[in-house]
Amino acid sequence: MTVRLPHSEAEAAEMIRAVGSGSVRLCGGDSRSTTGAADALSSRALTGIVRHEPVDRTICVRAGTPVSDVEQLLRLSGQCLAFEPPHVDEKSTIGAVAATNSSGPRRPFAGAARDALLGLRMVTGQGEVVATGSKVLKNVAGLDLTKVVAGSRGSLALITEVIFKVMPLPETEKTLAMRGLSANSFPARIAEAMHSGAPITAATHLAAPVAARMDLDTEPIALLRLEGFDAAVAGGARRLRPDFEPIMHRDSARLWRAIRDCEPYSTDRNDVVWRIATSPATAGGLAQSLAETEAETIIDWRGGLITARHADPDAANDVVALLAGARSATARLLRGPPAAAPRRRLSAGLADLTCRLKQVLDPLNVFDTGPFFDGTTV
Repeated sequence: MTVRLPHSEAEAAEMIRAVGSGSVRLCGGDSRSTTGAADALSSRALTGIVRHEPVDRTICVRAGTPVSDVEQLLRLSGQCLAFEPPHVDEKSTIGAVAATNSSGPRRPFAGAARDALLGLRMVTGQGEVVATGSKVLKNVAGLDLTKVVAGSRGSLALITEVIFKVMPLPETEKTLAMRGLSANSFPARIAEAMHSGAPITAATHLAAPVAARMDLDTEPIALLRLEGFDAAVAGGARRLRPDFEPIMHRDSARLWRAIRDCEPYSTDRNDVVWRIATSPATAGGLAQSLAETEAETIIDWRGGLITARHADPDAANDVVALLAGARSATARLLRGPPAAAPRRRLSAGLADLTCRLKQVLDPLNVFDTGPFFDGTTV
């Protein structure tokens, strides 16, 4: 496989125009890909901070800049990316975060990467450079196109530069746990906790094997993170007792980084891992059904996301069949053989909109659409 590395936006546009009627897969650090065309075009050489406005709480960065570099700079100003993007590995880039709408445990409480994305620069399938959005919070010019490209997984345009809004680092944080809570009961119990007024910024459920691997418990466990001012966090923790008790002798920030990056699933590279977007109303039942196939689960986003792992690739068909019948869930293969990838199904209306966007931004089908849309409708 050939990987092309443009060192400027103009060079990237020239390379895309040169593809002609062929096909190229867009990537950043290439840490999220499970399939794609023979040739790739990477933004990882487009690096650097364009500007950081701590007072305005915005940052403009070239797409190939490592996520870790962006976060390190923001920490110096006491700031962070509110959606806490997962670090797939050390090659993860900020442009790939925007292209995949990649968001961590804080997403249901502070918004997704797409919500924090104020603007971007990109190169279309015809080699045209387009700028959308604005560097200031109050300007919404070009907002719709910005949101469309965010999460399109390189199927519509090559992102070369992004502008994100940022937030102050929380003054303190504390992790609370409810031990022995089943996956079925988790969404409802978290909904009750939300009515306490505690400053909850993450809510996760770990199946028993996952909790054991993290040295937390031998039973299923529900975790809450409280963040904010010291008094607010302490008061919230009091209101949630005795159901939720503080986890002692553990680094709270380190624990949530492990959940964000799915570290419990990082030890065996021969397993199969899926990322399943669902709803709190159905997450518990789906997690229970996955457990019956001997899959392990991490429920995040208050029930909006399930990350499932199966240790036996030969048994993955059971999970694929289950996900195919889950009408309220959209699954994507994170790791494993291509045969374990669930087919993406779109409604007729959404499929039509997707095709029209593709026709406008990439009419020659230069960019590989495999990870985004396979044409299947429901």
